[in-house]
Amino acid sequence: MRVGRYRRGCARCDLRGLCFIGGFLVNVSDIRPVPLSTDCAMRLAWNATPWLARGDAENQEAFLNDWSRRQLGPELAWEVAALYGRYFDIPYQRSDQRKGDNAAHSMLHKLANTIKPLLLAGQPPSAAVRKSLGDAQQFAAANLAYVEQLLATATALEPRACRPGGAISSRPIC
Repeated sequence: MRVGRYRRGCARCDLRGLCFIGGFLVNVSDIRPVPLSTDCAMRLAWNATPWLARGDAENQEAFLNDWSRRQLGPELAWEVAALYGRYFDIPYQRSDQRKGDNAAHSMLHKLANTIKPLLLAGQPPSAAVRKSLGDAQQFAAANLAYVEQLLATATALEPRACRPGGAISSRPIC
C-alpha cells in the first residue's frame, strides 16, 4: 500500500492550480482481495485535508493503526498494524531495491526468451545470463526469508484474532 501515491495524486490537482478536481478512480474489478487499499483510497478521496498535512510514513502508520483497530479491535490493533507495516516494507518494494511493480515477472520473462533459443540449439546460457539468474535467485531468497518471518508472526497472532466465539470469529478475514 503506497499511501503517498494516493496523497500525491490528489495534491497534484491542487498544486497545479486547477479549479476542477475531476474525480478519484478506484479499480473495483476484483475488490475482495484489496479492501485495505480501497479503504485507504476512499478515505483520502472523502477528505484529503488530514492526509495532506502529514508525511507518507505518518499517514501509513495512522491508517494501518486505524484499519487494524476497526477490523480486529483495539487489543490487537498495534500488533496487526506493525505486521501490515512490515508487509508493506517487503525488501523488493523498498526504494533502494525496487525494480518496478512487475520486475520479477518481467526479468524472468526476458531471461526465458534469452535462454530458450540457446537451449533449443543445445547451447549453454552465457555467463551474463547465468549471473542474471544467480542475482534473481539471491533477490528471491532474501524476499522469501522475509515473507516467511511475516507468516510466522501472522500465524502466532491468528489464535488471538480469530478465537472461537469471539466478536470477529465469523468475519471473512478469519
